[in-house]
Amino acid sequence: MSDIIVNLKIWVYIFGKHDIIYSTTWRLEVRWLSKRKEELVEKMRCNPRNWRFEEVESLLQFYGFTMRRPKRGSHRIFTHPDLPNLLNVPHAKPVKPVYVRKVVEFLDELSEKRGGEE
Repeated sequence: MSDIIVNLKIWVYIFGKHDIIYSTTWRLEVRWLSKRKEELVEKMRCNPRNWRFEEVESLLQFYGFTMRRPKRGSHRIFTHPDLPNLLNVPHAKPVKPVYVRKVVEFLDELSEKRGGEE
């Protein structure tokens, strides 16, 4: 993936931001990332064990969740503007399966909500 980002920066530097090559390359990168994240969600659905917090955090941030750190404690709170509920995930290694299932539920709810709007 770092090769794609480096190539993207080179194209932007050479041709400028608003060039067709830039936007095409960017769309390809987003599609590739989106596909990888969808595969990650499916892996979580099939096996909710042994997931690192960093993997869960990266996935949630990709889908537009923002993380809030409380003043005390090890739990992190994730919010999304399209969802009314908060998602509470402990910063532990590995993240327990019950929390991974919650993450998958929230992502399913988000995809249903987005699917209904389009």
